[in-house]
Order: sequence, then C-alpha cells, then structure tokens
Amino acid sequence: MSNMFVSKWRVNEGAKRAEFGVLALAMCKQAKTEEGVSDARFYWCDANTIGFVIEAEAGCWGPGSKLAGATNKSVFDLADIAQVISDEVWMSAKVGEMNYNSSH
Repeated sequence: MSNMFVSKWRVNEGAKRAEFGVLALAMCKQAKTEEGVSDARFYWCDANTIGFVIEAEAGCWGPGSKLAGATNKSVFDLADIAQVISDEVWMSAKVGEMNYNSSH
C-alpha cells in the first residue's frame, strides 16, 4: 500500500522561477527511479509555490528512507533555491486502520 507524500516549496527571493520549475521536474523524474515510488508529480500552487505529490510505499520516500545519491542531489539542488513550507504524509484509510489496530 502506498502513502502520499505531499509538500509545498516556496522559491527564495531572487531565485528564478524557470529554474525552480526545471529543478522540480528533475526531482520528480529522479524520484520515479526509486524503488517503491509509483508516481511523483508537481503542481504550481501560485507563482512562487510548487506542491509535490509523491506516491510511494512506506519507507521508500520521506524521513528515514535511503534514497540514491542522485535523488538526494535533486532534492538538495531544489533546496538551494527554495524552502519547504509544508510537508505531510497521507496514508490510506486501510493503513491508518492497520496502525490503529496494531496499537491494541
């Protein structure tokens, strides 16, 4: 079962929006090469903000995952010109129920 990793990034003042878009696309393409990642897309939320939706199996993306060097580079390249303003993990109702049931 996949989780959705949803984040918003805002371009830093003085950075070029065109570069922001190019780096966002590169990060999504690179994310799709990771085992367990089934989809990675970005959306413009406004002229200065991009939202990412990455669908991946638990442990294959996000905190604690072991990404390839090229994937980490794509994230750091993006972080050079933008900053994360929100970061969430969305899980399916089934995964949420499994987590709840395991607590009893």
